[in-house]
Amino acid sequence: MYVLKFNAPILPYSKMALTHNKYIQEFLRMYEEDKADIQRVIGVHFPENQNKNAKEAVGIEIKVVKKHNMTHIVGSSSGRFKIKQYDAGSNFAQCEEFNDVTEAEAKDPTASKELLNSEI
Repeated sequence: MYVLKFNAPILPYSKMALTHNKYIQEFLRMYEEDKADIQRVIGVHFPENQNKNAKEAVGIEIKVVKKHNMTHIVGSSSGRFKIKQYDAGSNFAQCEEFNDVTEAEAKDPTASKELLNSEI
């Protein structure tokens, strides 16, 4: 998977325009060069914004969309992925699907609804 790092966690189905700072310009340049080899892209926040903290970081699948001379990031699904190995030089990572729902919650859908219905 190809990695776009964010300075804060990103939520599934997010949509945002990218500002054109130095990091984003470099990412877009590399993305265009590597496009033929990219199958999926994830947006992920590394703790403390440090590449050394990439392992075990969890991100979401995103799409990079260019529209009207603007580059947007669109969260394309609720799928989440945990980074197992990351190469900062190429932006490619080995990832595995990540699910933080326990087996009990998956078998009993009312368990998660109780949290949604609770008062703050």
